[in-house]
Amino acid sequence: MKRHLILLFCILVSWQINAQDIKSYINTASVQSIIYTGKEEPKYPTYILNHPYWKTSEYQEGSLSFDGQFYPNVMLRLNQHLEELVICSPDKRFNILLPANRIDYALIGSNYIFYLPKDKEMLPKGYYIRLHDGEHKVVRRETFFLNSATKDMAVEFSFIGKTRFYIYKDGVYHQVNNKSSVLKLFKSKKKELNQYIKQQKLNFRKSPEEAIVAVAQQYQILTR
Repeated sequence: MKRHLILLFCILVSWQINAQDIKSYINTASVQSIIYTGKEEPKYPTYILNHPYWKTSEYQEGSLSFDGQFYPNVMLRLNQHLEELVICSPDKRFNILLPANRIDYALIGSNYIFYLPKDKEMLPKGYYIRLHDGEHKVVRRETFFLNSATKDMAVEFSFIGKTRFYIYKDGVYHQVNNKSSVLKLFKSKKKELNQYIKQQKLNFRKSPEEAIVAVAQQYQILTR
């Protein structure tokens, strides 16, 4: 009799725990389902030679702030042709476009990605990747367009990217393309920065991102 009571108690406890788990799962799924209700990403023809995604066409684990709600451990990729952030559905069946006007920011690895609408911050609308978050922020915007070229009597299609860098100074984002444009922006410390560039062997042609961020950080140190 005692064994039966213990067994019954264990079953009741198990049912209660399972019911709590199910309720928790339903609540979580209900909250998370909001981010999986967008349009499906169009599929690209297989004859295009490359892909238009930031870094890789594979999904990367990240996190997302959407309508003020934080969602960790979601699978994301950034389509730089459509300028859309794409999320993979939990069952991995659908590639869903997230509505940009509801995204606060996204994190993929250590990369902070955000969307600027038209006329905001006097920059072209679209997704930006923050490279340096200091007094003089550095952001990067890369867009892809589909290009066609004739080779050996056949037409080849591929995506070609265009990258722009911007530095935030005096309340405005300024586009910088090379060493001279960066030094022009930071002209009050031009001499010191020139020396720093030589000492660090910064190469604006081969590694523009690294060079621009390094100079912005150094200018911040020099003007403290």
